[in-house]
Amino acid sequence: MVLAVLAVLLAIVLALLWLLNHLLGGIQRAPLLPPYDGPPSVGQNILLLGSDSRAHSLRLDARSDVIQLVHIAADGRSAAVVHVPRDLYVPIPGHGRSKVNAAYAWGGAPLVVRTLERLLHLNIDHVAQTGFTGFQNITDTVHGVDMKVSQVTAQDRSLGLEHTGWQHFDGKQALAYVRVRYGLRLGDIDRGRRQQQWLAAMLGKVHQPRTVLDPVRLFTLLHDVTPYVVLDDTFTNADLRSLALEMRHLSPADVTWLTAPWAGFRDVTGVGSTVTPDRTGLRQLGTDLREDDMPALRAMTG
Repeated sequence: MVLAVLAVLLAIVLALLWLLNHLLGGIQRAPLLPPYDGPPSVGQNILLLGSDSRAHSLRLDARSDVIQLVHIAADGRSAAVVHVPRDLYVPIPGHGRSKVNAAYAWGGAPLVVRTLERLLHLNIDHVAQTGFTGFQNITDTVHGVDMKVSQVTAQDRSLGLEHTGWQHFDGKQALAYVRVRYGLRLGDIDRGRRQQQWLAAMLGKVHQPRTVLDPVRLFTLLHDVTPYVVLDDTFTNADLRSLALEMRHLSPADVTWLTAPWAGFRDVTGVGSTVTPDRTGLRQLGTDLREDDMPALRAMTG
């Protein structure tokens, strides 16, 4: 009897592993990483890109409306998410200075990666990207998210948001909410913070016991998400499984949210309104990320 039970359990485990590999194998891969010859980093850095493309993946002529750099500590027990303002005025290899989001239109994800690696003197290990369709559908897959609204713009009111405070968003509403820029007190900076609100809300949804302890919900989430995500072609299924295992204890409270240091706004002829980088702050940010200094990264939020 005991052997029969063990055999059934083994069969179930093998079936789940096969299904997991099948789902992970359905994720699109693309050559998103350029060669890197700089200093190694401690921990892992994953660049999240979202664009104004309505296709599943970014188009070459799209702009990156979402640029969030995720740093996962070497021990897997903490992380930092850095919003890189899309209007940050920085050197783009081969193109002079411009807004960082122009790098995608000129050279795809590899040029965005090269730009940030040179800016921060940091190795980016992997890239994950999606377009508007993916963003909206991923939100609907988890039955919407709750976010705290601190400012209400004219665009927000068109969504039916009339007051500040906690509100529930479906996919369409969440997409519109994180795309708002005009009317926000700090424009591009506040938009990036709204994007981080969404990321935090999604992490909270996935971290719920009813999700992490329910294989059916987990597989449903993976099944619904994978068609809308593109990873770099070095990000293997084994890497994904290892990362998930490493981060199994990571909770929303363990994540630090910050914006890349900036010094103000400036109109640049031929470019438009830009965000001026804080060069000293960016150097320190790069050092803290490269050395996996989580206390220093947490201090930057204050």
